[in-house]
Amino acid sequence: MPTSKIVSILSLLAFTTLLACGQETEPTPAASGVTLTIQGLSLEQIDRVVVTAQPSGVSATLTRTPPNQFFQGTLSLPEGQYVLSVEAFTADPSQPAVASGSANVTVTAGATSAVMIYMLDPAPDPGQQTLEPIIKSLTASKANPMTGEAITLTSDVVHPTGAAITYAWSSNCASGVFGDASAATTTWTSSTAGTCILTLTASVADKSATASVTVTVQPSPGTVNTGATYVPRPYITRLTMSHFSGGTTYNGVVTRGAPGSQTPGNFPPMPALKKMQFQIETNEGWVNKLLVTCNGTSTYATSTTQTCGNTTCFANFFFNSALPGSVCVLTATSSREYPGGALTDTFSAGVRVQ
Repeated sequence: MPTSKIVSILSLLAFTTLLACGQETEPTPAASGVTLTIQGLSLEQIDRVVVTAQPSGVSATLTRTPPNQFFQGTLSLPEGQYVLSVEAFTADPSQPAVASGSANVTVTAGATSAVMIYMLDPAPDPGQQTLEPIIKSLTASKANPMTGEAITLTSDVVHPTGAAITYAWSSNCASGVFGDASAATTTWTSSTAGTCILTLTASVADKSATASVTVTVQPSPGTVNTGATYVPRPYITRLTMSHFSGGTTYNGVVTRGAPGSQTPGNFPPMPALKKMQFQIETNEGWVNKLLVTCNGTSTYATSTTQTCGNTTCFANFFFNSALPGSVCVLTATSSREYPGGALTDTFSAGVRVQ
């Protein structure tokens, strides 16, 4: 098993009882010395624990005899000041310590001292998926330019964390030329008449967002009433489910992660035969629905309220949970309608009824 899999679930404490050489106390594994006990999670994955006393350099390997939940061993130390260092290892000799800690201790003749050593997980911060930039607007200074006439393309793009954004403009018309294809605001000119789609791709690391504007280049003076409206695709970011009544409390949240991320995709088990409250949090989605499918039977949940800001909507629903033992899929749908169609996003999460 890789080290990262083990480290992520370790949370160890070392409890140390210090005895000066020659002192006797009950119970101990030996008549004198230092008795250590390591208590923690995933004990079956830990093969041994090594404790070392400095400056003497004396060390001992602690072992565990199942079903005992503790690692134990003994060090014989003269009285004085020591630094106890503790490291936990797996059975794989090629792996480094999966947890470690240290503490300053004093061994005093005729007295018993205790020290707690926190063994810290050395795994780095796992991080999260990159956030894509948000294109707030994209406009062209003129929708019907003449051939050879330059128009100005202006974009307003932001990133939720303020990261630097890279811009790339493209066109489906080979005759079109951008003044600066890597700038947020640029110019564009075409030597040939026709309808052209000018697309901006805004990127941060491995994530990008695109928006387009359509212009119609005229071969000669005239007027054509042409317009372009950007219809953003809805994006469901989070599903929340709760229940509060009759002494039963339930709260569940599923947050959307990028494909391949380790973000959990199912709700925790929910109570049976309860009125459940459900909320869809979506960007750019003004029509929202919730489909509840349990054991092959599907019904739409009842919509209650919907609150929308400039770009974000919170749509609320309620439904009655199924019988115990059922397995359900909760499918949220968010749509942004436009004349002739709609852009739709769906996001599903599973749940077991208990």
